[in-house]
Amino acid sequence: MPLIDERFPASTWHLSDAGRYKCEDLRESLFQFFPANVYSSSEPKAIETAELSTSSYSTDQITTDWRLNEHYRETYQFQSQIQFETHIKEFFDYPDRKIFGEETADEAYIRFNTAIQEILSNGTPAQHSLIFSHGTVISLWVSRFLDISPFPLWRRLTLPSYIVIKHNNPSEFELVAIV
Repeated sequence: MPLIDERFPASTWHLSDAGRYKCEDLRESLFQFFPANVYSSSEPKAIETAELSTSSYSTDQITTDWRLNEHYRETYQFQSQIQFETHIKEFFDYPDRKIFGEETADEAYIRFNTAIQEILSNGTPAQHSLIFSHGTVISLWVSRFLDISPFPLWRRLTLPSYIVIKHNNPSEFELVAIV
């Protein structure tokens, strides 16, 4: 749950007090996945979520990667929730078009998938990888690997939420849970 400041792009927002508080519950839920390699988008709200959600566990560090950032929409003017959801649906429905923002869904997917594949190939079988990112790119990525519709998945995600995916190899995934 970010602290929304309509004057600035969402990529610069930090967590609200409620968002920081909810990280306590998230930290308890994530306990089952430690030890883990921890990765985060370079956006402040994702870094803060990663730090607060892993603070009780021994992690060497949180690796930030700009490729895990949300769909780039720096020039997007703040709008009502209904207008925003309409744009998100169009973003998913027309992945090769710039619906809003600076990249298409296809471009965001390629960027995000490149980071995910690199993380998976560098991981050790004995450890989980926790990746703190954002709803739109996560929904986009998960939907393509699991052949499900991205918009209903995006709408299902709450703040914060997590998706557990089991992978047998870098191109074979199984959805375990959406929490």
